[in-house]
Amino acid sequence: MTIENDLFGSVTSSGSTESKDSYLINPRVGATINLADKGAFRIAYQKRSATSFLGELAPVGAAGLVPPTFDIAFSEAKDVEASLEFELGKNTFVKALGGYEKLRNLLLGSGTAQLWYARVALNQILSRNLSFSIRYHYNDSTVLGGSGRELYGIPRNSGEARITFVHPKEIYLTVRGAYTGKRFADSENKIKLRDYLLADFYVEKEFLKKRVLLSFGVANIFNESYRTLDHPYSYSGAIRGRGTTCTFRMEYRL
Repeated sequence: MTIENDLFGSVTSSGSTESKDSYLINPRVGATINLADKGAFRIAYQKRSATSFLGELAPVGAAGLVPPTFDIAFSEAKDVEASLEFELGKNTFVKALGGYEKLRNLLLGSGTAQLWYARVALNQILSRNLSFSIRYHYNDSTVLGGSGRELYGIPRNSGEARITFVHPKEIYLTVRGAYTGKRFADSENKIKLRDYLLADFYVEKEFLKKRVLLSFGVANIFNESYRTLDHPYSYSGAIRGRGTTCTFRMEYRL
């Protein structure tokens, strides 16, 4: 009998009775219904597991859908998701999706959680050179087994808005605002982080028949002070987020 420490605290275990060979098959199934050439309704189910290590459950799109990814101590996820995409006129595009996830820790044979989530996106073409988009994310997570705690690091509300201007010389300029809601920094839900809003700016230009891409960005323009999470594998609680950061990138395509 051993004492294991994971996302849920200390767990007494005599070793998992689960066989890794039982989780080599990860089914995916989905269906799409076209809506009068203006949109599409999609529904999908999938199971994804990574029993050789904890965390990093990479999602695999099913019927065009991509469920959330968790870099936390789970080794199996089951996803059920539905989405609706629709074109409102020639310049407005809307997408909404909702889903449910059941998360398990196969290696310890204990520890389960669930997540209900929703996503809404609106893309609006304002003119030939100007476009606007907005995203909203909702998450309702619960650690099962009677504790009722939330999964740490996952805000209930978050979103972003961005406006992009395309200069006649094909220079792309983007201003982005990203909101992250309140969330917990620890598995016991004792450290609650405040919400914050960051503003970013990006500009990019392609040269030489689009073989060369140059981009420049300024993240956290107003040097907002906020707290975020350390990587779960070396988790030590909340740490200070990045201040104003400038980036420059050049790409060459063969």
